[in-house]
Amino acid sequence: MQIRESFPFYSHNSSKSNPIYLDNAATTQKAAVVIDCINELWRNGSANVHRSSHSLANNLTRRYEDARLVCSHFINAKNKREIIWTSGATEAINLVANSWGMDNLTAGDEILISKMEHHANLIPWQQLCKIKGVSLKIIPITETAEIDLLALNSLLNSKVKLVAITHISNVLGTVNPIKEIIELCHKVGAIVLVDGAQAVAHIPVDVQQLDCDFYVFSGHKCFAPESTGVLYGKLNLLEAMSPWKTGGEMVKTVSFTSSNFQPAPLKFEAGTPNISGIIALSKALTFINSLDRKSLFEHEQYLTQLAKQKLLEINNIKLHSTAKQSSSIISFSINNINAMDLSALLDEQNIAIRSGQLCAMPLVRKLNNAGVLRVSFCFYNSTDEVIQFIETLKQSIAIAGG
Repeated sequence: MQIRESFPFYSHNSSKSNPIYLDNAATTQKAAVVIDCINELWRNGSANVHRSSHSLANNLTRRYEDARLVCSHFINAKNKREIIWTSGATEAINLVANSWGMDNLTAGDEILISKMEHHANLIPWQQLCKIKGVSLKIIPITETAEIDLLALNSLLNSKVKLVAITHISNVLGTVNPIKEIIELCHKVGAIVLVDGAQAVAHIPVDVQQLDCDFYVFSGHKCFAPESTGVLYGKLNLLEAMSPWKTGGEMVKTVSFTSSNFQPAPLKFEAGTPNISGIIALSKALTFINSLDRKSLFEHEQYLTQLAKQKLLEINNIKLHSTAKQSSSIISFSINNINAMDLSALLDEQNIAIRSGQLCAMPLVRKLNNAGVLRVSFCFYNSTDEVIQFIETLKQSIAIAGG
């Protein structure tokens, strides 16, 4: 595939020396434009943003804020001030919980999340509920691993103040009907946060079309550096929210008795940010937008369907999702064979997949208490890699005693 040339992971070494990397839901390989950007920034000198008045600092501040504009266009936000830089989706969710949640929730209120949430979209709400006396309720999923919309509708009432839900499940690969869910939630006045960590690298996201109140994603899952991420929030919500982290540069004036804060987004970005990472993230988003996303999505879907077809030919296998709308994620189990053992045997043959609880323990324990196996594809994966994975999996099952 020509697209692989855009990723030094593939172009730097021969195809034989590179592992077959099928753990893209955990993190993606880094695009050459991202690596080149980091290299250029670090070689040409460091400075801080929004502080010093010398030319090096001014240039980096301009590029840092240009990155915010790139990101706003990428998800079609109305205003670049609606983009807050974070270290990832996890920090973005924690920011909303500790800012909007602390400001707006009182005892007796309710928060809804789905049964398919990642720990990052569960634990912050658990902690907030403990502090504020709020109830956390769980939206069930159907036998086909889809959100139970009838159950959601029955849970929605005037007590529900926030619904936090994943766009695409990191375990099941289910693509949730986010727009429909948001419309239902808004009817009772609930705010909606969408965890888009598994979405933005694979499907176009338009936050205005979705009408979500908050949307979060991580850079490292879309070919950018680790410890970069985005919180999108509607500007009226951000302007009303208190800052969570405090310190340098998020303030207008400070005395020993009080402080006045900058407007959004700066009031949420205390301290020295990940300047090079954020600028490189904008390069990754620009790279994604330069591609034929429809064709690449179709390629990912082809790989996923091929893998599912071949997996179902294996005895004693169980696929954990039959959702009609699904992404390039497949979780499965083999009866009487430990998932970690199979993953280790595959690794010995240079095939990288994920195994265990997938940072979604409540869901995975219902699927298979001992953990599951997960393969997740990206557009740089190939048909040959899928076939080799299947053949090696069969050999590994035989070795493990299946």
